[in-house]
This record gives sequence, C-alpha cells and structure tokens, in this order.
Amino acid sequence: MPGTPHCGQLPNSPSHMTRYRLQYLLAWQLAAILALLPQWVASQTTQPAKCAPVSRTLGGARTSREAPTALKLSTATRKLLRQHQQKCARSVQVGKLLELLEKRDPETLREVDQACRSKAANAPDLVRQVFSVYIELRRLQTGNAAESERVLSIMILEGKCRRLTAKVRRTSPEARRNGVAKEDTLRLKRLLEEIFDSTQANQLIEVNRLEAEVREMRRHLEERGRNRAAILETRLAGLTGADLP
Repeated sequence: MPGTPHCGQLPNSPSHMTRYRLQYLLAWQLAAILALLPQWVASQTTQPAKCAPVSRTLGGARTSREAPTALKLSTATRKLLRQHQQKCARSVQVGKLLELLEKRDPETLREVDQACRSKAANAPDLVRQVFSVYIELRRLQTGNAAESERVLSIMILEGKCRRLTAKVRRTSPEARRNGVAKEDTLRLKRLLEEIFDSTQANQLIEVNRLEAEVREMRRHLEERGRNRAAILETRLAGLTGADLP
C-alpha cells in the first residue's frame, strides 16, 4: 500500500512523517520498558543482597565501564547484520552502524556479537533493534541533533537495563533467597525509573513540537480558505489554458 512504512522505512509526506514519528518513538520506547517490567517485578519476590562486582552481558561475556575497545566481530554476527541490511534496511551502511555502536554503546555491540556467536534466540531481535534505532537516529541527525542525542541516550539505558535483567534472571531462586543480586535489583529499578523519566521528557518535547506543527498547518489551511476564489480561478485557467484576468 503506497505510503505505508515497512522494515524501517519512513513515510514521505510531511503530515504522515509527523504522525509516524510520534508513533514510532512511542512504540519502541514503551515496548522496551513494558517488556522489562514483569522481569523486575518477579525479581522483587526474593530477598537478594550484595552481588559480585563484575557484570556480564547476555551469554556470560565479561563487561566493564572502561573506555570502548575495538571488537572483532564473529562471522555469524556480520552475516546476520548483512542479511537484515539486505532484507529490510538497504539504505543503511553496516560500517556506519558499527562505528556508532563502537563509539557510543560498545556494550550493546558486544551483546549483539555474543548473541550471534551463541546463536541465541534473541539475536535477530537485537539486530533488528539496533538497525531500527540507527535509522531513527540518522533521520533525526539531519534536522534535530538534540533529539537524536536524547534517543541515543535512551537506547544506551535500555541496553544496560536489558543486560542487567539477564544477569538478575541468571541468579538461581536459592541464591536470591540467600540475598544474592540485591544490589543489581536496586540498580535495575533505578534504570527503569531513569528510562521512564527520559522517555516521558522526550515524548513531551515531541508533543510540543507536533502541536506547533499543527498550529502552523491550521494557519496555512485558514489562509488557503481565505484565498479560495483566487486559487480556483488560477486552477481553472491552468486547466483551460486561458489567460488570467
């Protein structure tokens, strides 16, 4: 159906783009938060305490808060990235996407690589997510660098939340009853709060901008209504080839 977005493509008309932009941001940001809430609630049924200071990504790879280092991606990772690019995101340069992740969110890049290496069930979803966010960031960077930075910040927070959730869920029920993972659970709660607040703030900015655009569209429509006679006369003259009076 013409004009219907698919596989990360954005609609072309300004009015459709405006509506889709809000829907797009609301959908993926809210879905990520809601997907993590049940896991956090479940973790509250135990009485955990201190956890080991070393965190791990999905699949057990060690991570740290140190500056990002170059990561040699597996063949499986590159293959899945190319497959998704060819299927749904031909306009995306995989090299640029990897450059952004390596620079701003290396932990997510390691998570994607580990999931692909181990053939985890969530590997395609992780690849799809980083492509979708990159497409949105690329669009925003052409006209709104501040919004692009906010969306990227939320993406990084969601990655941290996802990895911390995986770590908490790997803790056995017995270990939780003995007080393990309490610190991680509290960190997870703070991350969820930060994601929610950041998403709310970003959506409020988006709503305010949309309201301004609607006001401008209404002003243009009213002006067009006042010029109805002149517009119709010009249109008729163009169709008939007659000279304007």
